[in-house]
Order: sequence, then C-alpha cells, then structure tokens
Amino acid sequence: MAASQAQIRIIPRETLDAVAFPRLSPDSLSLDFSTRHIMAGTMKEDDLPGSYRVEMSNIGKETVDIYRLQTSCSCVSVSAGQKVLRPGDSTSLIVRYDPKGHLGQFEHKVFIYTHPGNSPAAVLRLSVRVEASDDISRLYKVGMGKIALRSRTVSFRKGQKGIEVLKYINLSGKPLKLECEEVFLPKCITFETKPQTLEDGKEGEMIITYDPSQGDARDRIPLILQNLGVSPSSSTINITIE
Repeated sequence: MAASQAQIRIIPRETLDAVAFPRLSPDSLSLDFSTRHIMAGTMKEDDLPGSYRVEMSNIGKETVDIYRLQTSCSCVSVSAGQKVLRPGDSTSLIVRYDPKGHLGQFEHKVFIYTHPGNSPAAVLRLSVRVEASDDISRLYKVGMGKIALRSRTVSFRKGQKGIEVLKYINLSGKPLKLECEEVFLPKCITFETKPQTLEDGKEGEMIITYDPSQGDARDRIPLILQNLGVSPSSSTINITIE
C-alpha cells in the first residue's frame, strides 16, 4: 500500500489555479479587444470548424510584440494578422474551433504572450456546446454496397416463432426498394421491409420472421439481398436457428 501511495503526485491548488487563471504580464494594460469572451453557441459534432474574428488593439505607449499564441485544447487554433503592434495599431485574431470528437459543454482559453515565460498578456475565452451529429450513418458499421446495417446476423430459438428487426440506412443516392433472393429461403422464413421504398439517407427496417409451423429449416440460413452492387457473399444476412 505504501508503494502505491508513493506513486501518487498531488498537484497543489495554487499550481492548478496558475494554469487556469495565470498571472498577466504588464503588457495586459496595453492590449484592448473587441471581446474577451467568444460565444460560439451550439454546434453539431460533424459541423465544419467555426471561425471567429477578434480585433486586438495596442492602446499603450510602447510597441507590443506577439511572442506566441497558445490554446488550452488542440481543437482550438489561433492566428494573428500581424505580430508587431505599434501604439495605435490594430490587428485581427482568427480563432477556429473544430467540434469533431468533442461532445458536451466546454470553455476553452486562448493565451496571448508578448514575452517568453508563463505570464500571458491576455487570456480570451471560447464557450461552446457540441451536440451529437445528425448523421445517423455513423451508427451503421456494416457496409453492403448501397446500404449499411448495424448488424448482419439474426438468431431464433428452434421451434419458437419469432420476429427480428434489422435497421439499415439507404446510401444509394436515390430511393431504394430492398429485396432478397427468396428461392434460397425455407417457407418458415419470411422477409419484408418498412417502408417498402426507402428514401436516400433515411433509416428503414428489415423484418425477418421465423414460423416453425411452416416447416423445418437448417441451423444456418443465408438471406441474400439483391442489387446492392456487391457480391452475394458481401450482401448476405446470416440467420441461425438454435
């Protein structure tokens, strides 16, 4: 237990505060901004990166050099139109935020340094809320040419009637009516889709029914979908009865 505790490093509160709320350098009095708090609002995870312009002016009596620009997250980048600001000069800071892979409510920081060291001349904040993508296709991991599915396997209990629903999405670029090679199906297996014709980009359902009163079936049954632009082996739903 003592050895495990020895590996724990306790970071002092003042160190954490120094990172979150760093002491500003004297040049802080020379810089003025059109805003110090960028309100990015609500974005979707699959949105293009947002771009925000902040005007920065030197209101002091000495020239200010922008030594470096730094952000608190790799999802935020910042650039300056010019790095040397004489008294009265202004320039634009372009702050970009990429929401991909960042779900939730966040506040990120942009640090502006005018000298080497850990004391920035100014700190800007960027507040944003990132919601899940409207693109449902990312939920469908199994590709079959013109469609994608969440799963390609279905199972039933032998001798017990059952219904299984497989959700799929139409990726064909046009309305699609999904059909299967019925000649390979035993009478106890039926296949239908809802809706019968699915619009491009929409989600539909394959409904597979097992009715043992209609006859026996093998333990493994291939359900081959038609006209998906891929080989039969790549467009097969695997049905097992066990």
